[in-house]
Amino acid sequence: MGRPWSLNFDHVVPHDDSRFAVAAWWVNYMKSDLAVDELWKVVGELDRCGRKGGEFERDVCEFRYWRRTRGRSRKK
Repeated sequence: MGRPWSLNFDHVVPHDDSRFAVAAWWVNYMKSDLAVDELWKVVGELDRCGRKGGEFERDVCEFRYWRRTRGRSRKK
């Protein structure tokens, strides 16, 4: 438990308990507040930044389920 490749359940739609998928812990943590389509857009943009340089394009997705706040844990 808590190791990067440990399997756990991930909400298909963030914060919606109606559907789950199995995911590695690190993927679930990274996706916590992202829809699947947003996750792939963010991963693609991170890849672009790593390969070509430049700043991360913040408008790559809407971050429509994002609930994190700086310095505070997320409310359920």
